[in-house]
Amino acid sequence: MANGVYKGGTGTANDPYLIEDGYDLFEFLSKVSTINTSKCAQLVNDIDLNIAPYNTGLGFYLGHTTAFLGTFDGDGYVISNYFNRQATNYGGLFPQVGATAVVKNFGMVNVDIQTTGVAYMAAVAGSMTVAGGVIENVYVSGGKFYVGGYSGLILGSMSNGTIRNVYSLNVDIKQYSNYVGGIVGSISSANPQCYSSWASNTTSYNSNNSYLGGFAGGWTNSVPMNIINCYYSTRMNYAGYNGNLALAVTETQLKDPSYMYNLNANQTTSVNTFWVLRPVSYPALWFEDFMSFLLLDAGKPITNLDFGAVLEGSNSPTKKVRLKNGYKYQIKSINVGWARAAGVSDKTELQFSLDGTFTDNVNPLSLNGLSILRGREFDLYARVKTYDGVTGAGQFDITVTVTSAE
Repeated sequence: MANGVYKGGTGTANDPYLIEDGYDLFEFLSKVSTINTSKCAQLVNDIDLNIAPYNTGLGFYLGHTTAFLGTFDGDGYVISNYFNRQATNYGGLFPQVGATAVVKNFGMVNVDIQTTGVAYMAAVAGSMTVAGGVIENVYVSGGKFYVGGYSGLILGSMSNGTIRNVYSLNVDIKQYSNYVGGIVGSISSANPQCYSSWASNTTSYNSNNSYLGGFAGGWTNSVPMNIINCYYSTRMNYAGYNGNLALAVTETQLKDPSYMYNLNANQTTSVNTFWVLRPVSYPALWFEDFMSFLLLDAGKPITNLDFGAVLEGSNSPTKKVRLKNGYKYQIKSINVGWARAAGVSDKTELQFSLDGTFTDNVNPLSLNGLSILRGREFDLYARVKTYDGVTGAGQFDITVTVTSAE
């Protein structure tokens, strides 16, 4: 236990403070108002806040409203059991996010926020009002969110800045004043940018349907134009004011990769394919499950890969399937499996290679001795082989799973 003494680092961008427990986290965030306003920090462990004094009284209450200006990188870890009962406006891990802030790469699980008499509340950040601030690759899953106005699970009030690749899931929301949303409470100008985000929560109390939103509780009348590929589930059937700017979808659609693949479009960087899209499961962020590889092609599922017509007893042209290690582990080995699409002859098979040299292989094929670093791309070569008596199309579905990582 670090007890408020960082594991390492000097707080610079290249040498961030290393946060290993709840005491470290409070030490860093509570001093954003003084010495840590522009400092940088990185999680090195999952953080459980179900410890005294953060699980009783006012909870994880920071006691300031200073805007954070540094970088906070969760590095794929989870902060669990965030508990807040503060009686003043502006709350969350970051009461306010400023012009140069980047808050990214973590999840918050089982939040318990009950602050019904105050405004600008969130799990992540209470307010973002200045251009330049970014909240990205963050999720909130499970718990309670019983709040007053201008409050959202990711961000309370937004009049500037950017949120992208965020989601909230299975949180019980109670609205006690106007402008409460599953992602943002209120978007109050045409300047903010919201990309590739979704929400699916429940509501057990609402004081004003018109200002409760599955995605955002309120939008400005000037109609922000940069609300792109944002969704909310109809299980929480409240659009908020001008809520048509986020798309209402059913739970079935939300769990359908062929419908939600646009979550991986319009990204500003190619460092990661951000969303894991799998049938009958919710979209997840890239760091949540290292047992999957993702195509770079907008995250579309690897289905019906078409090699065209293949002559009897011959091979198709070779295709390259580009994959990326989107996780925080170095990949040592993978299994590549395939299945024929409907109507394709069982006298065809799909072959894979890492260097373009093919031999007959089993299904799935194990590729060992790899050293694929985090964020690195590689090409998987694939072709169809047919046997005597077969001429026809070659369409296959591919699955790639990690079998060893460190």
